[in-house]
Amino acid sequence: MKNSNMLKGVLVFLCTLALTGCGAGNGDTTGGTQGSPMNASTETGNGAQAGESKGNAEELLNACSLSGSVIEFTDGGCTINPTIDDGQTAKSAAAGHEDIADQVDVQYQEDCVFQTAVVDVASGNAELGAASLSDIKKSTKLVIYGDFTDSHNLMADRVIIWRYGQEG
Repeated sequence: MKNSNMLKGVLVFLCTLALTGCGAGNGDTTGGTQGSPMNASTETGNGAQAGESKGNAEELLNACSLSGSVIEFTDGGCTINPTIDDGQTAKSAAAGHEDIADQVDVQYQEDCVFQTAVVDVASGNAELGAASLSDIKKSTKLVIYGDFTDSHNLMADRVIIWRYGQEG
């Protein structure tokens, strides 16, 4: 019973965290990594990273161009089922029930940086680490920075694989 209540509490917190969504993800073409948290301090050439760092998960989400889950892979990118945030709730279609009109095709730029963020649900901190393109699988939740070429195509220059965990 105690575990059930704790699980409910964690789920409520995760849902609340998800509500912050990715405000710039609905066709905002001003995305990009300029001004994004920890961009310059965590990246080096060829997608490598100079050590791990911590940041605020909400700030990372608010500064991104798009967040969502991988539906399928394409040449040089992937198709994303976006998380849609209306300011009150964040939602995305269930796997297998995605609306093609909502999907976004993401192309990775040549110098795209790949990272992981392990988010501590209690503190709201995100532990950033290095990642690679091969770490992205179907249904992986991504937080993407880049520029929209139109409402359904995004050129990504930074991709964060988003996971939930606890600080140790």
